[in-house]
Amino acid sequence: MSVKGYISSFSPTGRSRISLASSPSFSASFVTSCRFWLAANSIWATLVVAACVTVGMRLRMIDAWPFIALLIFLSAGLVIRELWQSKLRVKTVLILALGVVSTGFPLWSCLTRGAFISVAGDTFLYTSFGQYLTDHHRGFEYGLSPLDQFGALQSETRFGSASVLSFCAVLFHSTTAAAVRVFAIIVLVNIFSGFVLLSRRLGCNRLFSLAAGLLAVIGGWTSNALHLGALDNLLFLSLFPFLVLRLELYRFGSKSWSTSLGLAILAAGVVYVYPEGLAIAGFIFLPFFCHSLWFGMYRRARAWRRYVISACLVLVLVYPYARVFFTSLFAHLSEGMAKELAGRVFPGLISPRFLPAMFGFGQEHPEIMCSRHDLIFPVIMLAFILLGSVIWIKRRKTLVLASLILLMMAIWQGALLRYDYGLYKILFIGSLIWIPALFRERDSGHQFCAEADSANCRNARNDHLFWRNTCSDSGGAEEDTLQASDTDEIVLRPRQLEA
Repeated sequence: MSVKGYISSFSPTGRSRISLASSPSFSASFVTSCRFWLAANSIWATLVVAACVTVGMRLRMIDAWPFIALLIFLSAGLVIRELWQSKLRVKTVLILALGVVSTGFPLWSCLTRGAFISVAGDTFLYTSFGQYLTDHHRGFEYGLSPLDQFGALQSETRFGSASVLSFCAVLFHSTTAAAVRVFAIIVLVNIFSGFVLLSRRLGCNRLFSLAAGLLAVIGGWTSNALHLGALDNLLFLSLFPFLVLRLELYRFGSKSWSTSLGLAILAAGVVYVYPEGLAIAGFIFLPFFCHSLWFGMYRRARAWRRYVISACLVLVLVYPYARVFFTSLFAHLSEGMAKELAGRVFPGLISPRFLPAMFGFGQEHPEIMCSRHDLIFPVIMLAFILLGSVIWIKRRKTLVLASLILLMMAIWQGALLRYDYGLYKILFIGSLIWIPALFRERDSGHQFCAEADSANCRNARNDHLFWRNTCSDSGGAEEDTLQASDTDEIVLRPRQLEA
């Protein structure tokens, strides 16, 4: 049975509300935008890892920045080679611009009035630590100014955001405080694109995927993270959705050395930026990762070797950070169990205002009144999330397990420990699950399959965009071969399926 015949077997009534025939240009533009987003994130991950390795090896950023710039230049060269023949239509530019424009909402006062991004203590910690890393190697303690003395105290803590800020400050000949604005824009654009791609992979249609990306950027929890100065949280969220996606691409694609290296760099970046965030997200997505690795390693001959090579590359890249990773992870876990910040950050999460507070609508802050009409929108959103999770029961059982794990972790932090700051981290990182569930459509998987057979989704080399959403996790339906390029393009070369 051919791919076209397989897709045609679906009833026309089973298609998405958004007709493929009515918007072919938008479909092709969306595909091109996805490729650009994946490529841009490859460059961003390279920057993050190169900066973190530099700091981890106790080098001064002012001495090592040319080598980091060279690595970024090489990464950009590979990206340009892969995307050289991609056609930039007006709608493609508008879709790409949407991610940049969306950053204006949480950063409006910062961009229009020159206000600093946050007055919280964490922002001062990251910027002072980054300024210290600019002129001194990590651990240097002699003859320092008062500001650098404070930064030196952070030498054995996580340094993901501080490393990137330090590199940006050297590159633009500014201070790390001035570089925070550029850092925030890049991070928010990557969060937008990451949620769009992840939501599309998990079953949302094109428009709803864009809506998911917008909610992830302009939603309350992102603004709260900015106000808290939680730069590591934001940096983590700009990388982790792409790691989930690239593992899926690696599962289907040809595992070349460049693809393995790209996956390893992204995974290393996730490890560097936020250890406790990785623990939370890794536990939530554990069923998804286990399923992806199992089918990728053992259902394809000798594929496990490429996974081992990628894992070894990750270990080599994160080796300078290993001790700090475990020290930081266990320190924050002990702080969480001791509930040192209980009731002082978002007390609304452990109050009767919990329902609107869980979506970051403002009731999470102290001394905020909550009326009955404030419950209407959260109840509607919660109903759609539950509906999306029910749809996953038939098609992606691993995501149902991930949703249950998220629910149990939220109950543990909110109901049992009564720890609002811990619950905030669960909800913020858990948005990787509940935002796609919120916008999940019943028949969008069928629409995605239709796109795979549409000539409008072909690129210059006659490839097809493909993310199969109709196959069950049990492997009941056979999936087509996904051809992954050097930048992990989402492309498919059609082949005949056995009847």
